[in-house]
Amino acid sequence: NRKTAIVHGEKSISYNELIVHASSVSDILKSIGINGEQRICIIAENGPGWIYSMYGIWYNGSVAVPVDFMSTADEITYIINDCHPAAIVVSDKTKDTVISAISAAEHEPILIELKALENPVPEISGILFPDMNPDRTAVIIYTSGTTGSPKGVMLSFGNLHAIAEPLIIDKDIR
Repeated sequence: NRKTAIVHGEKSISYNELIVHASSVSDILKSIGINGEQRICIIAENGPGWIYSMYGIWYNGSVAVPVDFMSTADEITYIINDCHPAAIVVSDKTKDTVISAISAAEHEPILIELKALENPVPEISGILFPDMNPDRTAVIIYTSGTTGSPKGVMLSFGNLHAIAEPLIIDKDIR
């Protein structure tokens, strides 16, 4: 699909390009032994690479755990110890903080640099994003709520669809 999925600065990224990048990210995850419903944190600034990571995690059948890129090492350590991610996608800006967090954590996930996931990929047509089971966990979002430590809130693909459905203007892009 050549329709625009992402606009970043002056660049427009089509749905086809997004799906090709997601497939590429999934291939990278599989190459390091991550496949299935393992959790993968994304700790990076907003941008196309962040989106490629999220969709690539889903394409791989894994669960995305987006974490605010301004989180402290202590906050990240807490999340690592709580959800035991198989890997963490980091940007140049977050890498040192995440390394510090991992050194204090009880669990050691694999670090994946965002810039490796942003590399250009060949344009391939006909590749499709797999259907997602609406009951399967899509994301775990940490929220502090009103008391105590942050809690991981699990949202299914069905939950995300229910949130997004009223916002879809062009129903033909589904």
